Amino acid sequence: MHPDTFTNYLAHLYPPRRQRYIQTCELKEFVPVVEDDVARVLGLLIRLVSAERVLEIGTSIGFSTIQLAEAMEQRGGRVVTVEFDPLVAEQALKNFERCGMQDRIQLLAGDAMDIVPRLPGAFDAIFLDVDKHLYAPLLEDCIRLLRPGGLLMAEVTLVPRKTRFRLLAGLGRADFPGNPLRVRTAKTAPPAAPGRPPAATGRC
Repeated sequence: MHPDTFTNYLAHLYPPRRQRYIQTCELKEFVPVVEDDVARVLGLLIRLVSAERVLEIGTSIGFSTIQLAEAMEQRGGRVVTVEFDPLVAEQALKNFERCGMQDRIQLLAGDAMDIVPRLPGAFDAIFLDVDKHLYAPLLEDCIRLLRPGGLLMAEVTLVPRKTRFRLLAGLGRADFPGNPLRVRTAKTAPPAAPGRPPAATGRC
């Protein structure tokens, strides 16, 4: 089977949402959001652990936040999400309202290093997706906030060589110089399979 055939088959089963979500945003400069495949895996993991309370550290425009909230909708679960940039946080709030998820998401605007240590537990799952140099400093609080048996998920933990990131072994922290924080143009969505366009899924 040709790889494109398999990709197009999956696109029909699970229609992509990321590109459409980005295009609806007025704000065009923001930290990249997760890919569609990652969003689907997040939703699957949240359902598998029957999560009802999730912490997300790193909201961006709220694409992954909505996936997390949708995965808990039948159980009435809620997401607490933290975003550093006030303009991006404002756009995320608009997106939550547009998708009808504003009652299931609490957004805390500010520095995660200030907010997370003051949060009360316990969360069923935590999704860590902020500047990579913050992963190690936030780890202890993430463990504190997780319920026993809770799930800790972290985006981009396999650091590619081309970014020249260096893990400082034995120091209990990571140093990631030159981390590109923003993008001005969104990635192009993969082409859909021939025939009828796949129906949109989810609220937005």
